[in-house]
Amino acid sequence: MTSRQNGLSLIELMVALLLSTFLILAVTQIFLDNRTHHSFQSSQVSNLENARFAELLLNGYLKRAGYRRTPDTLIETAFPRRAADANCAEFARGQVVTTAPQGFCIRYQPMTSGELDCTGSAAAVFDDSEVFTNPPQDKLVILAFRYAPPADATQLHQGTLQCRNIMIAGSQFIDLVSNVADFSVDFGYGPNDVMDKRITSYGTNGTGIIRAVRYSVLLASEPNRRIPGSNSPILTRWLDEINNAARLTTNDRNRLYQITQSTQTLRNYMP
Repeated sequence: MTSRQNGLSLIELMVALLLSTFLILAVTQIFLDNRTHHSFQSSQVSNLENARFAELLLNGYLKRAGYRRTPDTLIETAFPRRAADANCAEFARGQVVTTAPQGFCIRYQPMTSGELDCTGSAAAVFDDSEVFTNPPQDKLVILAFRYAPPADATQLHQGTLQCRNIMIAGSQFIDLVSNVADFSVDFGYGPNDVMDKRITSYGTNGTGIIRAVRYSVLLASEPNRRIPGSNSPILTRWLDEINNAARLTTNDRNRLYQITQSTQTLRNYMP
């Protein structure tokens, strides 16, 4: 009688195991590649969203600097001198932007009584029933914007851009933009003559009236979102052109970066 073999031979089993191993390795690599791609894309999107929001927010408030409910009121009358404090440097008479620690301060007249500020709080209440009337000088809105570095210097992506209405007693700085690795601001200075609209220099300690604000924001992702060993041209540009801070290179850790920049001329100084 002829006997028939049932089942798999050892060689067939080994071939099947080998093919299965190759298949599992291929699927695993596809999964890892997709996860890396997803992390890269989500980090890029997050940086872009934060950059757009930061620019929209800062530009919007810088356009308000020096706003007067009565346009024909002299800017020196609408905005008296204000002494320096822990949040803002001195506001000279008629000055609507001043320097601040790691940021800047602006002031303007509220358009309506109790309008919301950058923190979502209601500004001071005043009688706005008549158009083209100025609010009392103690009802001005004065906002301080600043960069708050992360508590842990190695976590660059945990820095924030903050705002506070210093005219509200007991108010605190609140976070507006997250993932901020660094922040830089320069001021455009012009002659003290309010009718002379020229900007003669940019810097942080110039003389004359501040007529423009130029800011740069560096956004950073969480670590290990970039190919290990690769360089970030965006970080290199920041280090070369804006701020060559050692903490940025030391704590890079293969992050993704995005820069947003803008220069805003204070339009309410215009005639």
